Amino acid sequence: MKKLKFMLLILISIFCLNSCLLTTAAAGTYLLGTMGTYYCAEYGCTRDRTEKDVDGFSNVNVGKMVIGDESGFLSCTPYGIMQLLEGYDIDVDGKDVVVVGRSNIVGKPMAMMLIQKGATVQVCNSRTKDLSKKLKKADIIVVAVGVPRMIKATDVKEGVVVIDVGINRVDGKLCGDVDYEDVAQKASYITPVPGGVGPMTIASLIKNTFISYQRKIY
Repeated sequence: MKKLKFMLLILISIFCLNSCLLTTAAAGTYLLGTMGTYYCAEYGCTRDRTEKDVDGFSNVNVGKMVIGDESGFLSCTPYGIMQLLEGYDIDVDGKDVVVVGRSNIVGKPMAMMLIQKGATVQVCNSRTKDLSKKLKKADIIVVAVGVPRMIKATDVKEGVVVIDVGINRVDGKLCGDVDYEDVAQKASYITPVPGGVGPMTIASLIKNTFISYQRKIY
């Protein structure tokens, strides 16, 4: 019964997505993570019309990101992180960056955006061998792996910039993939959880939606 209800929910979601894509009134479409498990996310990535893909998940927009074509929409969380770094005058050009996480939503697009800006990027994950050794060489670390407080002060060097994308619930409280109190003692900049990357993701989504709206009316 639960599986049947789930599949019904997926079908309704796809119907709603189709409706948004076909109407001229919608400025953009946004796939919620809770609704967009594998079925909806994969469907949306291939079905979503590029000009309404304010998430930046469609095949066309991902392709544009890879080749540096700025006419496409960038994935909101990595885009928000890039704006955050720029806002604090943190230049990534020539820096050694470790991205921990390889998801299509954060890890992969994050690596590509950093490469476009001249960073030397290494993509790791929770199974990477000698991860701590690699992290200690990084000037900037972006973590989005979904393991609570995985990164400790002993894993990083003095003056490192740490961007924590993870969001986990431990003992009823939210925390990131980085042990914030521990790592903050060595980091020059570090984002908190909650209140760090999340607002930048929302800001990027709003920005993409507004750009989509402008393109529609002009």
